[in-house]
Amino acid sequence: MSSVKVDKKLNRLTITLTARNREELARVIEAVKSAASELEPDLTCLTDFRHVWDLLLENGDLLNKAQQHLLKIGIGKAVRVLKPGQFNTPSYRILDGLPTGYRYSYATSLEEGEQILDNFRQELIRGTRSTRDGKALFKYMDRSGWEQDTTATDFQRVLRRLRKLRKKGRKNAIVVDAGFKQRR
Repeated sequence: MSSVKVDKKLNRLTITLTARNREELARVIEAVKSAASELEPDLTCLTDFRHVWDLLLENGDLLNKAQQHLLKIGIGKAVRVLKPGQFNTPSYRILDGLPTGYRYSYATSLEEGEQILDNFRQELIRGTRSTRDGKALFKYMDRSGWEQDTTATDFQRVLRRLRKLRKKGRKNAIVVDAGFKQRR
C-alpha cells in the first residue's frame, strides 16, 4: 500500500508508491499535497518509485501536479529511488523529462536516498554561516519573475520572512541559497 509520511524534525516528506491504477495514484498525490503543507520551505522529499514503474508512463500529468505543488511550497531537494535496472527504460525517460524546477537526485535504496537528503540539509545549514561576516546571501523569488536578495546569519529568520511574504500575497514565493551550487 502506498504511504506518505511527514518528519517535521527533518522537514522531510517520504513517499512510497505502490499504486496499481490512476485513481489510487491520484489519491496518493492528494495525500502528498496535504502532508507537504505541514512542512516548512526547503523541505526534502524521498520518493520510492520502485514498485509503480509501469504506471509512470500513463500518469506523467499527475506526477507533474504533485511536483508543482512541492515547488509552490518550497522544496529544497528531492531524491527518487529506483531499482538499478530501471534507469534505462521508457518510464525513466518520462520521469527524468518532467520539469521540476527544483534539485533532485537518484538513488537505488531508501538508505542511500536518506543519506543524500541528510547531506543536503547539512550543507544548507553550513551554507548559512559561510561568508566572512557570518552572513549568507539568499534570494526570494516567485514565478512572476519577482526577486529580492537578503543576507542573514540565521536561516530560521529567512524562513519567517518567507512566510510573511506569502501571507502578504506572494503565495508562490520560494527562497534559495544564492551561494549554494546547484547539483543534480
